[in-house]
Amino acid sequence: DILYMASNRVHRSFDQGVNWETLSGDLTRGGIPGNVPFGTITSLHESPLRFGQLAVGTDDGLIQVSRDGGYSWTQLTSPVPQDPKNERTFWVSEVLWSAHHSNRLYVGLNAYRLDHFDSYVFVTENDGRTWKRLGDRTEAVGLPAEPVNALIESADWEDCLFVGTDGGCYASLDRGATWSTLHPDLPRVPVHDLVIQERENELVIGTHGRSIWVADLNPWLDRAGEAIATDWTTDEAVDLEWSDRWGQKGWAWSEPRTVEVAFDAFAPERTEGQWLWVDSAGTEQPVDGAGVVEKGWQTLSIPAQWTTDEGVEFPALGTYQLQFRTESGEGLKGPEVTVEAAE
Repeated sequence: DILYMASNRVHRSFDQGVNWETLSGDLTRGGIPGNVPFGTITSLHESPLRFGQLAVGTDDGLIQVSRDGGYSWTQLTSPVPQDPKNERTFWVSEVLWSAHHSNRLYVGLNAYRLDHFDSYVFVTENDGRTWKRLGDRTEAVGLPAEPVNALIESADWEDCLFVGTDGGCYASLDRGATWSTLHPDLPRVPVHDLVIQERENELVIGTHGRSIWVADLNPWLDRAGEAIATDWTTDEAVDLEWSDRWGQKGWAWSEPRTVEVAFDAFAPERTEGQWLWVDSAGTEQPVDGAGVVEKGWQTLSIPAQWTTDEGVEFPALGTYQLQFRTESGEGLKGPEVTVEAAE
């Protein structure tokens, strides 16, 4: 029943918006020329751990917190130097209390209006006395130089963070130390909002121009706490249950059943090549069609079948090594696949 809303002040309703109470005074700088209009709260968040612990960020660079339900507020020191005349300030695009530590506050800043296009993500655990920057682009595994619009943390894994920028969506498995693009299917597009559907472990992505996207987070959450991979990486082993119905038609008019094996993989760059099934004797069977592995983490589904002069064949019982042979001839190791008899 409780709703919060922000203008230049914070308002709260206990009855689904029928009646409202104004909790605060003006939390912006107020009346600075160039603000639209006169300062606005751009982000508001209540701690999931403490009722009434609030944080706001404004379009004129202020970050303020309240621990008594919004009746009194403390202005935090900015994580970046601000114009002493208060005329040219960073836009606070996101404030986010952690779901794991009550004093941990994440902040996203956006400064493209000042011709600063870096990604600014910070965290404090002591009410802004000290700030730590996350994802400095000078690092090979940092965030790119793209203005930050949205930030969210997994409620299950404190190490998993996701950031939406003017260029896409990025993920970290180690609380912001290293970053990677979220998913290769998401195009280069501004991301303006992020929400995690906790039951399904799905990230709902609101974009500017490409509608709403939903991404499966399980490949990320399974690796929580790890640094982002920088080299070719896949699952080590996958099991596949053999069936005598492989290649058979379910109905006279249907297509023959196809078989695939699914696993997670990371590629440092977009790579084209050919997937091979290699049996214990070293015999290679190339799957039909060329393969593409996009940059970043992704779930791949590789056909467990190949075409020979005798027709379509499937793996027999046994152990196989999946291999990805690039166009340059390099062989990249995939998972070991064990084809087991059905129980």
